[in-house]
Amino acid sequence: MNILIFFEREGDKMVSRADRLHDVLTHLRYEGRMSRTKNLRAARDVIKNLEVRLEEHWNFQEKVIFPFIQIRVPRQEAAIHFLEEEHEGIKKYKDNLKRALQRQSESNASLGDGKIYEQGICLISLLHHHLGFEKRHIYRSVRKELRQDEKNEMSKRIAGWVKKQRKGKNGFAAEEADAGSFGRRKSARRNSLNSLRAHCSSRRQSHD
Repeated sequence: MNILIFFEREGDKMVSRADRLHDVLTHLRYEGRMSRTKNLRAARDVIKNLEVRLEEHWNFQEKVIFPFIQIRVPRQEAAIHFLEEEHEGIKKYKDNLKRALQRQSESNASLGDGKIYEQGICLISLLHHHLGFEKRHIYRSVRKELRQDEKNEMSKRIAGWVKKQRKGKNGFAAEEADAGSFGRRKSARRNSLNSLRAHCSSRRQSHD
């Protein structure tokens, strides 16, 4: 297993889910009453899928990757603690969005639709920032600071973890077996997210 390719795929999968959430929330916000039931159900399905995938991703990091890096690259300890704290913040945003979607009527639009879209954009923006931080600090350390024998050992641990997951449930392991294609962010979507980063930052501070 090439761990650098593995990490790149992991990041790509998370970005793909965040972008899918952006798509369904945009449809819910702007497509109107005729498509409301379909779009609301799609949004609920996407957030449910994202919830499962986040739990798998965080479980993998906190049980396999972070302990390994913390021992071999001690200077990344602060970055690891920051990421673990952000996991909690992302979970709160995700839970709030999930509850808001569940409360919405499938037949009638409401003023809450705009707030749901705003909540979703903030969650997506936070996820993109979080994934970028992982890439710059954790995965960069794997690439540049681990010896080859350490990379080999990490590969064995990852393979063992994936095998264990395959025996339990199919989500993570089935995706790892599928090479897939790397996702591409659309420029319009990226611009939409960037324009709301300052607003999301202020909301995060108000929640602290």
